[in-house]
Parts: sequence; C-alpha cells; structure tokens
Amino acid sequence: LAAIAGGVIVSLLRGETPGILQPGQPYALAYNMIWSLDQPADDKLARVVSTRVGNLPHGGWGQLYWIDFAGAGLGQRNPDNLAPQIDVGPGAKLLHQTLIRHPGIDGWRVALQVEGEAPPEGLAKPRPVELRVRLRDGYEPVSETWVYTWLQ
Repeated sequence: LAAIAGGVIVSLLRGETPGILQPGQPYALAYNMIWSLDQPADDKLARVVSTRVGNLPHGGWGQLYWIDFAGAGLGQRNPDNLAPQIDVGPGAKLLHQTLIRHPGIDGWRVALQVEGEAPPEGLAKPRPVELRVRLRDGYEPVSETWVYTWLQ
C-alpha cells in the first residue's frame, strides 16, 4: 500500500504476508509515529540554538538576523581564528556582520544586516532569498549550517 503525493512515494506499508492487501478493500491499520524537536547531531559540530529576526530600524527592504551557535566546545575556541561564513543568494546583499561571544550559552552569536532589492513594479509575489551561515575555525567548519529563506 503506497501513498503518493506529486508523483513521489511519501509512505509505503508492507504487510507481513505478501498479497493480502487487495485493491478497493478497506483495511484497519495501526502505527506509531515518533518525532522530536532535537535531531541527532554530529557532536563534533556546534548547533544553531536560536534565531531572531527583526526589521531594519529605519524601514527599507532589509532584515536583521541574530543566529546563536553553541555546543561542541564552541565557547572555548580562540576568537581570533573563528569567523562566520555567510552566503546571501541573488536578490539581496550583506550590509553588516558581527560575531559576538555569547557567555549565556557558552557559544557565539552572528548578527547580520541584509538588504534586499526593491521589488519590480507590479510584482505580486514575494521573492525568496536564501541565506546561509556557519562558523569556521580557519578553513575548518565548526558548526552546522543555518539555512533561512527570506521572502522579501
């Protein structure tokens, strides 16, 4: 028995006895679904523990972001070697970035100011811009990658 959405199999059930499920016949099924907010993490990489988003203080086509990273000994890393790697997709540009020690979580906060382009006249839909941030120690990644789609 398969559930198909948009041409993709999204669930598949296989009984213990092949051929027992017949088309057009009702069947009672029971299952358990388990999930959690925390996903298994690579304990060698710091994790994103919070994200905050705000508007520019004087309006305009932009956003402010504060991304907090913690774990994997991140708070003890040498700040001279630590740097954010920031990628801003087409349709926006990075105006300002700051890396701040965050002793409350024994980690670091990346603060960003991103400015988007004014939308073309008559554009009815928001335009997506993908933002990505991760921390590096030299060339070595030391955090997971934060990914955010900004609909400007």
